[in-house]
Amino acid sequence: MNIPKLLLIKLFFSFFVVSCSSLPRSDPAINADFILEGRIGIRGVDRATNASIRWVQYENNFDMVLWGPLGQGKTRLSGDSSLMTLQTADGGRLEGVVPDEILQRHLGISAPIDAFSVWVLGRPTIRPLAEGFERDESGDLISFNQLGFNLAYSDFRVVEGQRLPHRIICSEGATRITILVKRWTLMLAQ
Repeated sequence: MNIPKLLLIKLFFSFFVVSCSSLPRSDPAINADFILEGRIGIRGVDRATNASIRWVQYENNFDMVLWGPLGQGKTRLSGDSSLMTLQTADGGRLEGVVPDEILQRHLGISAPIDAFSVWVLGRPTIRPLAEGFERDESGDLISFNQLGFNLAYSDFRVVEGQRLPHRIICSEGATRITILVKRWTLMLAQ
């Protein structure tokens, strides 16, 4: 009598697992190329700000959440290189916003948002050609220039078989963006 109950439990469990695995996935992190968690600092001529960041990148789509101490001022940016949605902690919502225009208006920098998703991994985009490559004694790319930006990398660590920077500095003119990565989760095809 105990054997049929055990068999029934195993069958139910198997059915449950198969059923749940076939449910649609709405969390972008499930199919992410990478997830970056850390701190970001942005400094310009007349402004400076720091925040925690969680950045999920999936192909050309991104989902970034920025927040201050104790979760204050949570802002979410999600979309792709052509359009995004901006949600603020006070309930404000802008849809159909062009990411490059937001960067220009609020940070005073002009670069395609999709370049940042490649730069953060410590490498240049395919076009236009980057220049000024510098490598350290380990062979890690520690700096280059592209699209008018200077990129500098340090504190490389091995993450899932790849060496990734944990300190990234991106500067253009008087604007400087510094990202300190606490944790990478990497799902890129190797």
